[in-house]
Amino acid sequence: MNFVNIYFFIAFLLFSFNVTICLFVIILLIWFVVYIANKLLKKLIPLISKYPVRITSLFLILIIGLIYVNEDFLKYLRYKNSPYQFWYELINKNSRPYYVNFKSYAVKNKEGYCWRDHKYYSKDELWYKALKSLTGRIIYENKLYWDNETLDMNGQKDLTRHKCKSSDSCRVWSIPINLTNQELKDFIGSGAGYISKINYLTKIKQSEVYTFATDQNFIEANFTSKNFILIQLAIKATIYGTDCCRLLNKSEWSLLKDNYKLFYAQTNEGTFVKEARIPANTNLNEWGVGNYYLTVNGFVPSSSYQNTFHEVHDVFIVNNCGDVLYKPYYFLDPYYY
Repeated sequence: MNFVNIYFFIAFLLFSFNVTICLFVIILLIWFVVYIANKLLKKLIPLISKYPVRITSLFLILIIGLIYVNEDFLKYLRYKNSPYQFWYELINKNSRPYYVNFKSYAVKNKEGYCWRDHKYYSKDELWYKALKSLTGRIIYENKLYWDNETLDMNGQKDLTRHKCKSSDSCRVWSIPINLTNQELKDFIGSGAGYISKINYLTKIKQSEVYTFATDQNFIEANFTSKNFILIQLAIKATIYGTDCCRLLNKSEWSLLKDNYKLFYAQTNEGTFVKEARIPANTNLNEWGVGNYYLTVNGFVPSSSYQNTFHEVHDVFIVNNCGDVLYKPYYFLDPYYY
C-alpha cells in the first residue's frame, strides 16, 4: 500500500511540474509579446505624430492587403474539398485582374482572350496548350496513386503507393513517334505480353518521362510537335496515339454533344472519385471557358484477352489559355459505340 501511495505521489509531482513548466512558458510568451509591443509603440507614436498621413496610408494598405490575402485563403478553404474545387482551380488559371471590372472581363472572355498570357490564341496554338494541360491531368491522376487516394472495387482506399515505388508505374511517357491509335493496337496487341511492347516504346530516344507536375522537364515542355504519343503507366496502361486528340470550337462541339454524357458524380472505384460540378446557372463563356473542347481518344490493352481493348472516348472543357477542366468531363455514351 505504501508503494502505491509513493507511486501516485511521484506521478502527482511530475504532473504538477509539467503544468508549472507550461504556465511558465505561457507567461514568458505573454511577457515577450507585451515587451515587443511596448517597444514598437514607443517608436511608432513619435513617427505617427511626425508623419500622420504616411503612417495612416501605410496602415490602410496593410489592412487592405490582409483582407485580400484572407479572402483568397478563405476561398481556398471553402472550395478545397467542395464539388467546385476543379472549377475554381480552372478559373484561377485565367483569373480576372483586380483592375478589370467583371463586365469588361466577360466581354473579352467571350471573344477568347487569355488574360494570363495577354493574348488571343489561334485554334492551332491552343491545341498544343491543351495537350500539355491534358498531360498535366494525367500526371495529377497518377499522383492520386502515389498518395493512396484511389478506391478499389469494394469502395475501400487502395494502397497503391508501393506499386508506384516498386516499378516504372505512375508515370507518363511522351514518345516522339508517329503512330495512330489503330497502328499502336496492331503493334502492342493485348494479352500477357503487351507490356514488353510498351517497354520497347518507352526506350525510344528523346522520349520524355514525367512523374510529377513539378518535374523540370514537364515545366519546360512546349509540346510544339504533333508527332508524339502519350503512354500512361499506372495500375493499367492507357495509350494515346498521334490521332488521339482534336480541338473543337463551340459550333463543332454542338454537332457531337448529343452523343456524350457529362460525368460529374461521385464514384466508388478508381480515380477522380469525388463529385465535381460547375456552379449552377454559370455562363461558361463569361468566365473564359467553353469556347473550345478537347476530344480525347485512347485505349487500354487487356492483359487477359488477345486483341481486346477498353476504348477511351472523353471530351474535356477548355479555357481560353488551353487549360482543361479535370472534372466534370464528357464521355461517349456506349449506345453510340
